[in-house]
Amino acid sequence: LEVSPIKIPVEGPRKAWLIGELIRSKNEQKRISRNSIIIVNQGFSDTKESLQYLYYPLALHGYQILIHDPRGLGKSKKVGKKTDHIQRIQDFDFILQWVMNQDFLKNSNIYCIGVSHGTLPALIKAFPNEKIKKIVVISSVANFRKTFQRLNPILKLRYYIRGNILKIRKEQNLELSPVLKLKIYKKQVKPQEWKKLVERLLLIHAKNDKITKFFNFEELISFLDVPPSNQI
Repeated sequence: LEVSPIKIPVEGPRKAWLIGELIRSKNEQKRISRNSIIIVNQGFSDTKESLQYLYYPLALHGYQILIHDPRGLGKSKKVGKKTDHIQRIQDFDFILQWVMNQDFLKNSNIYCIGVSHGTLPALIKAFPNEKIKKIVVISSVANFRKTFQRLNPILKLRYYIRGNILKIRKEQNLELSPVLKLKIYKKQVKPQEWKKLVERLLLIHAKNDKITKFFNFEELISFLDVPPSNQI
């Protein structure tokens, strides 16, 4: 694999960049045959190395991978706080813009994978954007506040120690909850358009997930009307 460091300019109190990597197979024919880039969004406390087990195999199969350290973590630690949940979602726009500004990527199919906290930009930002051809969300939150209210006390304590703010105001929850945010968007599109958007989506969830509990998956597939073929 060929690993190239990248810097993605983002908004902030001062000029700042998210630090990431573009990971590609050295086999040019594989890359040409896929003609795709996958934007990977990882979990709350995860750096860009955390999901190597997931994206290295994809890169070896010819997909180009864009992975970054979210603000407040790893090499992007000085960009902001990792608890800037809303801004971390907004950062997806800057990442997508970076991809579209690269001449060698501008004709590539753009895919998105979100895991845990990384499913928020995947659903809230990528799902309504027709430029994203395929979206995979693994262990997604449906309603942010409800999910964390139902954590057991030990897990709540762990999150508190890590600096995560679990008390989310109503207006914040609207911006952080895919079901609430997409309900507004759903009213703006025709049923046929909505169906086409859903067809690009694959939802994956474990029934024994102790943090993002399984009711989130059930709420999402019900609200989005995801067909059985697009559920694992």
